[in-house]
Amino acid sequence: APVGCSTKAEAHLARELRRSGRVPDGFAAVTGAPLQEHSPSVGQRGTWEIYRADPLDGFPDSIVHYGQLVRFGQRPIGSDRSHGLLLSCEPPSEGGGSGSSYIVLGRPATFGYPDPRAEERKRFDAVFRLMPDHGPAAEAMHLEGNPVDLRRPVLLVPVSPFAYLHGPRYLRVASTLKDGAIAGVDPMDRTVLVDGGGRELLVEAAKMPLFASGVLPAAWHIEPLILPQEHVVACEQRRIQAHTGLPRALLGRALEKPPTNVRSSVPTSVAALETTFARWEHFRCALLPHLKARGGLAFAMFRKALAINRPV
Repeated sequence: APVGCSTKAEAHLARELRRSGRVPDGFAAVTGAPLQEHSPSVGQRGTWEIYRADPLDGFPDSIVHYGQLVRFGQRPIGSDRSHGLLLSCEPPSEGGGSGSSYIVLGRPATFGYPDPRAEERKRFDAVFRLMPDHGPAAEAMHLEGNPVDLRRPVLLVPVSPFAYLHGPRYLRVASTLKDGAIAGVDPMDRTVLVDGGGRELLVEAAKMPLFASGVLPAAWHIEPLILPQEHVVACEQRRIQAHTGLPRALLGRALEKPPTNVRSSVPTSVAALETTFARWEHFRCALLPHLKARGGLAFAMFRKALAINRPV
């Protein structure tokens, strides 16, 4: 959610960061709502791009697989286009080892993420796995490594709790009920005002329930955002009908300014421009396979080439 939509929810996240000595800024609230029959259409802030966390993970092509390490990025919203956001799951201020929910927020990311100077465990804050939500545990383990079936819901499992040895967690929409509230925090303070006057809840990473308990973890539906080619063609045909031939001859100088050509303008539009983090990911995916193919000394040779050919 854009900064300023809910000062109380942002203050709650900042308080969690401050209590554990972390800098209480440089984040955005991540919200969600249970899927309903008449759910609103997905906007830009609800659209995420999936990046491969390790280009050398051994999975073929660009299809996401169950258990594969991935990152979720979002294009910047507003006038500041310098960096995008990464979905991040970070430990709470206290009680992470005893089952307290991890906090989920958006962290800015730019060219060169993650910072190699950061603490080793923090590199996993923005890394997740998509796990199957259907069938018993044995069947779910059997599906690991298979392509994700978009017809079925998935569990969004963060990797950071494993890095901190706190056990598995899964992402869910935070509850406003008393049993899901945090001591000293009003449940309504964990909501964010969104377009249309409605409210969405903060997202958190709760402890994974035991399979024998009968409690089902919250699942997510993934839908690819695709602009069908026939829609682009229909838009172009409508523009040609209204602004060429007889209609233009009849209106003459009274004809309004023709709309922008959709096909030629999409690659240059602001919304279609790649973020600096996306450019970094493309660079890694192109470079690392070549370094791996050249053997163990490839990286040393690459550094030497950069040092010799660096601009003065």
